[in-house]
Amino acid sequence: KQHMRRPKKPGCLADICDGQLYKDLAFGESDVFRITLVLNADGAPVFRSTSSSMWPALLMINELPFSQRRQPKNMILAGLWFSTEKPPMQTFLEPVVEMLLKLEETGIEVHPHGEQVAFQLTAHVLGCSVDLPARAMLQNCVQFNGYYGCCACEQPGVSIQTDGGGHVLIYPYNLECPAGPARSQKLCQEYAKQAIEQHSVVKGVKGPSWISCLTSFDFIKGMSPDYMHCALLGVAKHLLTLWTEASRCRGTYHDLRQDVSLLDERINRIEVPSEIRHKPHSISDMKHWKASEYRSWTLYYGIPVLKGILKEEYLQHFILFSEALWLLLQTAPSLEDVAMAERLLQHFCLKFAAFYGERYCTANVHHLLHFADAVRNLGPLWAHSTFPFENMIGWLGDMFHGTRDPHKQIVKAVTERQRLSTVAESVLDNGDENEHTKRFLTQMLSTGHRYTYMYVARALLHVNYFL
Repeated sequence: KQHMRRPKKPGCLADICDGQLYKDLAFGESDVFRITLVLNADGAPVFRSTSSSMWPALLMINELPFSQRRQPKNMILAGLWFSTEKPPMQTFLEPVVEMLLKLEETGIEVHPHGEQVAFQLTAHVLGCSVDLPARAMLQNCVQFNGYYGCCACEQPGVSIQTDGGGHVLIYPYNLECPAGPARSQKLCQEYAKQAIEQHSVVKGVKGPSWISCLTSFDFIKGMSPDYMHCALLGVAKHLLTLWTEASRCRGTYHDLRQDVSLLDERINRIEVPSEIRHKPHSISDMKHWKASEYRSWTLYYGIPVLKGILKEEYLQHFILFSEALWLLLQTAPSLEDVAMAERLLQHFCLKFAAFYGERYCTANVHHLLHFADAVRNLGPLWAHSTFPFENMIGWLGDMFHGTRDPHKQIVKAVTERQRLSTVAESVLDNGDENEHTKRFLTQMLSTGHRYTYMYVARALLHVNYFL
């Protein structure tokens, strides 16, 4: 049955179902059960020796509690592209969108395990969580480094010359309208028609996109900027390189190159809290940092490590960024928290050019201005980030061995995993089976590794259950 969660307090956003887009669906009373989905489509390399990559289309069910929906076993593999090149997105999306349209309009008949009565279920895409390059491909728009490259507003950006003689597109802070003028689904559909008629890009739109065919999905508001790529791997990493990379900080007030050893010493003395899994790497080893380490740096230990080393005005500027992210990543931020975070991020972006130079006002810095609206529409940042999908892609990477038809191996492994889970549940529900066998099955199914399937299959054969 559909699992509906309510905010812990009135006016709080406890999950994606408390966002405005979910409320706008207005399902009402019906005999049909409805669920909503978050879509992800992004690429990942699969072999170190070749340029081959896989592009899975993944779906996450919002009505499951977050701890369950983020698990690979509860995610849906809706499509898979395997090639040495990026997929032509319109070709890749066509069968995926056609399947999603059928789920929206007619749905499927569900027969719950252990129950005799079936029910009708429809599924509706509510959001899409991807990085900026994939977002532009999905929306059929120009990339983030092109004019009108922001997929949330119609600020065109400005091209400036760099010290090296090249050019870079930046987004100067707009005092009159920091995060606007906002794009809308209706306007972008009109731009797509004009782009086809004029054979040219219109306000960053190249043409129609398959995802615009989804009737319940707002492909502008529903495609929020992802905080993992934008804020952590984007802005947080950007700041650290501005403080420590010679080509970016030489002769500036934010040059920390001489203090890296002191920063590393402070980091090494840190006793991390329980919610941080790994002890932080040193600043000098920053090239190996993962997104989770940039998150820990920004939210937890960055401020005390920098205090007394980074000049006070620069530290206070970093605190604006840190506090805003903390507010938007709370378990259930209030609307007042969101408004406060919006003001903090506006102040952060306003001061960025003065502290670091206009040349570094990148697309990632600009997209921070859209974070507050993303939370109002889709709930806290953690509820629609790419972290669960990145974990799922890593899980899929364990589903094959060797270089022969890895896409077929992945599909076969995922199918086996689903079928084995169903049969294993029957075993676990059977009170006559040996308790040792049940514990063994539970442990094996929880590992998620490809070798698990062989062990589970043997266990099922041992108790006379055949696939």
